[in-house]
Parts: sequence; C-alpha cells; structure tokens
Amino acid sequence: MQIRVFRWTQTGGADRLAPTTDVVASPPSQTLDPTPTMSCALCGAAKQPVAGEESYRVVVDELPDPSRRQPGVVNVVLRYSLPVFFRSAGAARSQVSWTVRQNGNALAVTAKNAGQQRLKIADLKLADGTGKSITLGSGLVGYVLGNATMQWSFPAQGVHVSGSNSDALCPKATAER
Repeated sequence: MQIRVFRWTQTGGADRLAPTTDVVASPPSQTLDPTPTMSCALCGAAKQPVAGEESYRVVVDELPDPSRRQPGVVNVVLRYSLPVFFRSAGAARSQVSWTVRQNGNALAVTAKNAGQQRLKIADLKLADGTGKSITLGSGLVGYVLGNATMQWSFPAQGVHVSGSNSDALCPKATAER
C-alpha cells in the first residue's frame, strides 16, 4: 500500500486536495501482513508554525498485486481518506452560519465558517421553527473547514423553500469540534 498526504481546502463549496510537502508520511509505503495493526508516522516538515488550523487528508491506497492478475477478472483495491488537523493554541473556534436554498428538486445547504477551526457535521436536519424537522443526512455529512464555505445537496422531500421562508428553516446537526 502507499500512503500520501494532501493539503485539504474547501473552495467553491467543494473539497480540494493538493499535493504537499508540509506533512509527510513515514514510511510512504508498506506491505500488509496478517498482523492486525500497522503504524505510520506523520511528520511536519513546514518551516513556520501552524497559524490557526491546517487541514490534511492522509490517503492510503491498496496497490494491486501483479502476481494475482488474471484475464477477465476484476481486482478490487481499496482507498482510505483520513482527516488530519494541526491547530495552534489560539485558533478561533468555528463560527458557522447556514443558508438553505431550493435548487430544482434539491435543497442546497451551505455552511460558512468564519472561525479558524473545522466543524464536523453529522445527522443534519432542517427545523422549521414549529417543532417539525426533516432529516437530510444521517451519520457523517462532512466537514466545514476554518475560514471556508461548504455546500451539500439533498432531495427536497416535498419541502419548498422560497426567499420568504428560507430564513425560517434552521439546519440542526450533531457538531464536533
């Protein structure tokens, strides 16, 4: 397997990964054996200290074994993408504001984070102020990184959002800093 580290940012409401040398994995590749554990060190190689919070993704790719290749047989390999964060002691907590807009038969839910720390969002629901709520996403929905904006799309489920009632809908989520 190979282990790579990417700088993780969010622009235009989407995740972006870029190669980096600020953090490296050691070792960068390993051979899996039957033991239940494996370890890898992440080493910071940046020349300046972390300001706020820096976000990375460690991507672990299973590499195909050429000796197992057979004509007409599909070999499945796995990829894992793990979040890693480095934060300075004085990083400002997340400060997320939400907007909900109708986009055809979907709801576009946007989270804008004015803080420096990420917010992990799970179990996302819309509440309409009358006690009614609609589940949009069960389990992990995603992250909104510090000083970033993220957008997700969900089926409208019979909900109609217009300019006059979009402010009354309030996203509620399990949040983890």
